[in-house]
Amino acid sequence: MQMAAPDGATDAEANGTEEEAKTGGDEDSFRQFIHDIFMKSFSESMLKECGVQVIDMSIEDVVIVNAELATAMASAAVANSNLEKATIEAEIVQVTANADAKVALIDAQGKAKAMNVLAKADADRISTISASLQGACAAAQILEQVKASAAALSQGGSTVMLAQDTGALATLLGGAQGAKLGPSLA
Repeated sequence: MQMAAPDGATDAEANGTEEEAKTGGDEDSFRQFIHDIFMKSFSESMLKECGVQVIDMSIEDVVIVNAELATAMASAAVANSNLEKATIEAEIVQVTANADAKVALIDAQGKAKAMNVLAKADADRISTISASLQGACAAAQILEQVKASAAALSQGGSTVMLAQDTGALATLLGGAQGAKLGPSLA
């Protein structure tokens, strides 16, 4: 049964439906929803039982008298609060992980750029030495090869032995002169 609309209002405005109350986006939508359900039931009851048509009435406050319902609502509120807290903590972890990933990416890009600069510098150095050695005499070229070999060996902790040929080298390594330099064969 529908209630009569107040002067100047349509029946749809006076008799808000449950869907209209649910879709209200403001914070009073829950109260409005409860109000509309109550008013519909109360109006029908008053008209049927007393012959009085109630058009509108305001509910100022709701007191929950059922202890089980009050406990359930409190538990639901606590569970919702815990869910919101967990959601916020998960978002914080996600934001932190994204920030860490960005820092790692920036660091890796910086290292890659530095390696690129060093590689270009090394290539330019080699190109310059190559060009210089091509115009140099044979003795200067050999001297530079020896210097390059010495530099490479000094970094690796190696020993250089010079001999006239491989036979002379074998004598040095196998004889008394080189016995302590080579690996033990026994």
